[in-house]
Amino acid sequence: ENAEVFAIVNINGGGSGTFQFLVWFSYVGASNTLIEKQRLGIGDRIAIDSVAANQTAANTFDILVSLKDRLPAEPMAATPTQPRVLHFAYTDSGLAMRDVIFGTVSDPQVVVASPLPGANTPRSFTIAGAARGPWFFEANLPIDIKNATGTVILSVPAAAQGDWMTTELVPFSATVNVPADADAGLYTVVIKKDNPSGLPEHDGSIEFPIVVE
Repeated sequence: ENAEVFAIVNINGGGSGTFQFLVWFSYVGASNTLIEKQRLGIGDRIAIDSVAANQTAANTFDILVSLKDRLPAEPMAATPTQPRVLHFAYTDSGLAMRDVIFGTVSDPQVVVASPLPGANTPRSFTIAGAARGPWFFEANLPIDIKNATGTVILSVPAAAQGDWMTTELVPFSATVNVPADADAGLYTVVIKKDNPSGLPEHDGSIEFPIVVE
């Protein structure tokens, strides 16, 4: 029989890193062969925990790649400890990333749908995703944008798009306008847990890189 196969492929070309890819193969039963159809980069020196594919409709799948990564400020040699889940969708047109879950499949804390980590963005863009209700205070949570040196160039509130008085995930969005005099290049988005108490045990944040054009 024929089948669609989703697999993690590790490639080490002899350098210091091992690169991980999610690869879509078509299996042809008549010839007992795998034909590579698409390859998407996942990361370098990350720890893959599991891959799961769930059929959502005829010839449509959700693929969840659970892994551990390093924080953006950590050196490449650091042990990956931060749980992430990369959520891909597969349709007849191929694989595409839908969102990134910061946390685990069973315990997602923040979900980022746009911009995706590492994406190129214009100077004006919208950050969209979802966070657990306790991350909000008075229906908002703070987002910082840091430049390549780690300096916060602006802070914006993300507004809850629903009832935030819950422990479930609540959609949010925020509009970001990078100043015209700021350099293009690498920036870091920091989504923070609003903590009016100031107590460190209630702190929380996730961060990911983007490239501002």
